[in-house]
Amino acid sequence: MEDCIRFKERLHEWVDGELGEVVADEVDTHLSLCPKCADAARAIEHMKLLVKSKVRQSRVPEGLAGKVRQAITIESARYSHRKRWTGRRLVPFATAAAILLVILSSINPFSSTQHQELQASVGDYVFDSHLRSVTGDDGPEWFFEGTADASTRISQELGVAVVLPAPDAMLQGVSFSSLGETRIAKVFYMLDSEPLSIFIIPRPDGVMDGCHCIKKGRNFAVFCLPGESVCYLFATSQDAKDCQQWFQLGCCGEPVTSD
Repeated sequence: MEDCIRFKERLHEWVDGELGEVVADEVDTHLSLCPKCADAARAIEHMKLLVKSKVRQSRVPEGLAGKVRQAITIESARYSHRKRWTGRRLVPFATAAAILLVILSSINPFSSTQHQELQASVGDYVFDSHLRSVTGDDGPEWFFEGTADASTRISQELGVAVVLPAPDAMLQGVSFSSLGETRIAKVFYMLDSEPLSIFIIPRPDGVMDGCHCIKKGRNFAVFCLPGESVCYLFATSQDAKDCQQWFQLGCCGEPVTSD
């Protein structure tokens, strides 16, 4: 009980990333052992995110704000994610080496401040979707014997030729959802007993080449890697360069082109 009182006094600082490394690790450890404190920390961050979203809303153009609201609506059952939630339900995620790859639709994530605002919301959507896979709250709707059959079905659904990457992972299946008017295919894999999710949407015109970091958190980062016809956005808690090497060499057969 005394530990709970002591750590609860530091939760606001922990959520904001203002604690030193040693103290932050102590808080992490306590949250992994105390579900009540983990829930309290989650509630604090959720409150802060709501406040920030209202501030952003006042200065985001209406067209952009609409897209942001669409992304948020799809992920209405939100989880806190910017810190490492280490409650019992999320312990598998804290140790996961899974990589999340996403192919974006009708936005150039690097062209303007407006798109940077949208990047943050898309990053939240990406991470929440991966989290649902990790916790077992999301699964495939369609099942296939191999990547060829899955690629054919996705191509029919999206109206564009799709060839799935071939990571050293087991294909589980595919599901489909929408982000605004854009149809998205989510491909489920298992990679060394950890979930690997791939979202596929055709690459829009004007997207810059090279691997770009578009979102950073205390325990993860989100990168965008445009391919020839798609843009891959992947989030991971692993070392950034290691993950880029894994994706580009394992899936694309190409070396890393930028940090």
